[in-house]
Amino acid sequence: MPQRDFTDPSADSLKVIKLDDAAQYFEDAGILPLEVTTMLVKEASYTRPSDPRYLSPSKIYPPNLCRRQIVLDSFLTYDLNPYKAWQRKEGSLWHSAFATAKAGPDWLHEVRLPDDLILADDDGRLKALAPPDCEFEDWMFTDRADELFDQGVLKTCDDGRIRLEVCPGLWMRGFVDRLSADYKKIVDHKTKAPPFSRPPDYIPKNTYDTETRDEAAYQLSAYAHMVEMCTGVANEGMWIWRFFRGCKRPEQAWRKMQVRLISRDRIWEDIKDYISPLLGWLSACYDIQQSHLANDSDPIEAIKKYIADNIPQDGHLQQMFNGQKCTKFCEHYEVCFGLETGFIDF
Repeated sequence: MPQRDFTDPSADSLKVIKLDDAAQYFEDAGILPLEVTTMLVKEASYTRPSDPRYLSPSKIYPPNLCRRQIVLDSFLTYDLNPYKAWQRKEGSLWHSAFATAKAGPDWLHEVRLPDDLILADDDGRLKALAPPDCEFEDWMFTDRADELFDQGVLKTCDDGRIRLEVCPGLWMRGFVDRLSADYKKIVDHKTKAPPFSRPPDYIPKNTYDTETRDEAAYQLSAYAHMVEMCTGVANEGMWIWRFFRGCKRPEQAWRKMQVRLISRDRIWEDIKDYISPLLGWLSACYDIQQSHLANDSDPIEAIKKYIADNIPQDGHLQQMFNGQKCTKFCEHYEVCFGLETGFIDF
């Protein structure tokens, strides 16, 4: 669901700033430059049409996954701290910069899965190989895509987007930052703030690197299996380039790490107990939403009640994300804890 408005991070109590007023307000208050807020407002005003019943490959790693946060984010509007909005945008800007610096003919950049590998032009050239300024619109499904449709593992969903069933009931799409032209290698860019706001040399590197690789392994393995399903080419290597934004020591800012490939069966074995209920909760909330909208009634209160009755607070119960409680980073925590009996005052 879309962001609604901003909150004032300098206020002692909750203060909501309307999107139309945010740029000048944050400029005058010395919170963010006019240009930055204007950029954030444009992004906040855009509503993505993606069906909330489906997960992206970046949201299937249980240790860093709060299922209630995902459901809240999918169905409820929210007011966002502008500093958190800027952190998100900063990572997106770095990815955009990487994508514009093409790495030569051996690599494909910003590959959309599965679309770019199952659609072709009149000459049979895959969409992934088309130049960035290509305006060709009459893409056709490849023979491989027709086989996947027949097998029931490729479908066009209600939101008009094409998805692959990577694991049972887990229909996904995604973007690969860099895919080799022979489809055998994947490179992903991860931009992060230095852990605990310190240069990385203050943190045990082997521990932090292991956590990063484990998190990336499920996401990139899902990408690798999607590529193989679309092209028939098995993956031969996956890497991530992790970039610490604002790192005080340049030699510690970049780290290249190889990521292990996890089989489709193993992915599902590892995540099914955690993900299967989430898929059910997303579908249930979607049904509640559609039922109310069909009767011209507001579904929000019914969705909130369902969430409170059925979905655990993973982020709070497990103290996820480097041991920090969800109240330190989640924009939904006030709504989330407000659903419980007795609001917890932080």
